[in-house]
Amino acid sequence: MAIDYTIDPEANLIRVNQVGSFSIAEMIRHSLRVNEDPAFVPGMNTLTDLRKASLMDEVAAIRKYVDHSAELAEIRGACKWACLVADESALNLIWSFDLVMRERGIPIRTKAFLDEAEALAWLAE
Repeated sequence: MAIDYTIDPEANLIRVNQVGSFSIAEMIRHSLRVNEDPAFVPGMNTLTDLRKASLMDEVAAIRKYVDHSAELAEIRGACKWACLVADESALNLIWSFDLVMRERGIPIRTKAFLDEAEALAWLAE
C-alpha cells in the first residue's frame, strides 16, 4: 500500500493519494507524518483519493481513526476532508464516519465524492 501526499500552501490543501490495501494504523502513521511536514499549516483542507484503495481492517476499526481524528483536530483545527471514492457504498461509509465525528464534536467535516471537481468545490466553500 502506498500513501503519497503533497501540500499546496497557496490552495490551503493537502492532496493524498492512496493505492492498494491499507490499514487504519497506516492511515494514522500517514496523518502524523503530514502534521510534521514543514509546509503543513493548521486549518488546511484535505482531498484524499481512495478510488484505487481498499481498507484491510473491519469497518469497526474505523472507530480507532475517529479517536485519532479527535487528537488530530487539536493540531489541524477545523477543516474539511473530501474523499474521492470509487462507488456508492464507499459514499455511505464516509457519511457514517462524518456522523460519528459530528456526534463526538470533532470539528473536521468529512464528505465523499465520486467526482474530483465537486470535491474541490466543496472544499473551497
